[in-house]
Amino acid sequence: MARAALLFCILAIAASAEIPKAKSIEKDGDFENLTLESGAFAKVYVPKTLAAGAKPGLVVTMHGLGNTPDDNLNWGRAVADHRRDVWCAVRGSETMASGYGWDFAKDPAFVADLTRFAMAHYKVDPKRVVAHGFSAGGLMAMGAATGHKDLFAGWLVTASRGYPGAPGADPKGLRAVVIIGDQDPVYKVADEIRAAVKKAGPGFSFWSVKGIGHVLPDAVYLNDALNYILDPKSPDGEKTLPQKADHGLSAAAAPAGSGFTHAFVPFKSRSRLQAKALAEEWLAKLRKAEATPEEFVAAAGEGATAGAAGLEDLAKLGKRAKDKAATLKPGVWELAEVDGGFVLLRRDLEGK
Repeated sequence: MARAALLFCILAIAASAEIPKAKSIEKDGDFENLTLESGAFAKVYVPKTLAAGAKPGLVVTMHGLGNTPDDNLNWGRAVADHRRDVWCAVRGSETMASGYGWDFAKDPAFVADLTRFAMAHYKVDPKRVVAHGFSAGGLMAMGAATGHKDLFAGWLVTASRGYPGAPGADPKGLRAVVIIGDQDPVYKVADEIRAAVKKAGPGFSFWSVKGIGHVLPDAVYLNDALNYILDPKSPDGEKTLPQKADHGLSAAAAPAGSGFTHAFVPFKSRSRLQAKALAEEWLAKLRKAEATPEEFVAAAGEGATAGAAGLEDLAKLGKRAKDKAATLKPGVWELAEVDGGFVLLRRDLEGK
C-alpha cells in the first residue's frame, strides 16, 4: 500500500508546473494561513528573527496521519528561528477525527504548488529548500523532492519509510537523512533502510535515536539534518543518537555551491560617503563577530541584502564584487565598492 501510494505521489507531483495564485493569506497568531486558488492549504511560519531583505531557507513540512500542520510547526519553530528559515506546513486534504490525512491522488500537486508559491512570495533562497515529512508525510516529502529536483536540495524524513531508492523515486542529485527511533514499529525495516542508503551512495544517511517510538525526535537533530543536507562536505553514514541531544543548535550551514557570505548596502537615499561610513562601521562589527549580516540588513534599511552567495550571485553586483571575492582569505570580512553601493564579503568555504 505504502509503495503504491508513493509511486502515485511521485507521478502526480511531477505533473505540476507554474507558480499558482493565492486565494487568501490570513494571520493566525504566530502563523499565516495560506490558501491557494486550487484549494491547497498550508500554515506558514516566518521567524521574527528574519531581517528585511534577507533570503531565507525554506522547509516544506508534511504532518503524519491524523496530525495537523501545527504539530510540525510547533516542533520546528525554534530551529526556524535559529536558522531564520521559513516553514511551510502543508495540510493533507483528507479530514480525520483527530486531524488530517493524505489524498495521494491530489495532494502531491498541492505540495508542489505550495512550494512554488512560498519560494516566490517569501523570496526564498532557492538553494536552501528542503522537504520534511513525519510518518506518512515522509512519503510525501520524498515524492516532492525526487519529483521536483529543480525545487529541492533534498529531503528529511522522521519515523517514515520515505527512504532513498523506494519504487519510482530516483534520489540522484539530492541529499537525504532518515531518522527513526529504535522503539518505532518502522524500525523493523532498519536493515532495508541501511541497504537503501548504502546503495544510494554519497549524500544519504540513516540516523537511529535510542529510546523513542513513533514520534518526532529532538529538534536539535532536525537542525543537524538540515546542515547535513545543505553541506556536501558533511560525512555520510549511520549514526546512533541519544534520546536527548548532547549538544545545542549548531550554526546553519551555507547552501551547497555558495562559498561566500555577503552584506550589501546601497546608496539609495544616502550619499556615497554615508554609505561607505555605514559599511565600514559594520565591517568592524562583523570582523569582531559583534553582529550578524542579518542585523546589518535591518540597520541599513531599504535595498540592503545579506546571506550566502556564490560567484554567480556576486557577479550580479558587478565585476568588482566578483573580483574581490576571488582574492579573499577564508573567514575574513573585506569591503568593496560596487555599482550602486558597498558590499561586505567573506569567503566561507575553501576552494569556492
